[in-house]
Amino acid sequence: MVVVIFRSRLREAANLEELAVLYERMYALVSAMPGFIQVKDFQASDGEAVSIAEFDTLEHMTAWREHGSIR
Repeated sequence: MVVVIFRSRLREAANLEELAVLYERMYALVSAMPGFIQVKDFQASDGEAVSIAEFDTLEHMTAWREHGSIR
């Protein structure tokens, strides 16, 4: 298994509606990729967030990373 970790913190002025739309689009893309297993999201009380995406092989993770639709 290969994992990709994303760490983030929202700005105070972040548009939560736009963020929700972006998250849905990103999840739809990653979940359709070969080798995708799951993604888990965690949020700390101070507002920092971590997402962990799991793939079955390095090749599948690389294919997702290089996928042109998310750029």
